[in-house]
Amino acid sequence: MLLKSREKSFELVQFEALRGRILFSEEQERLYKYVTAGFMGECLCDEMAESMAERVIQLRDLLLASGGRTCQVDSLLVVDGKVY
Repeated sequence: MLLKSREKSFELVQFEALRGRILFSEEQERLYKYVTAGFMGECLCDEMAESMAERVIQLRDLLLASGGRTCQVDSLLVVDGKVY
């Protein structure tokens, strides 16, 4: 069961809106490619987990906090009692 669908980050949406309208600097182009590749990787992970839906529990977009620090996890997979 899917509780939350994967959404593009605000940063990626902004890049896509500006792409073709302005000329990106080298740093902006590098960051755009980095953010795009990250989103594509997340989507690929989602597809693989969905293909094994009977065996996999997938938790998406987790924000973990401890000791005043936070950590964002794109996908946490539980397969046969093991966490990945």
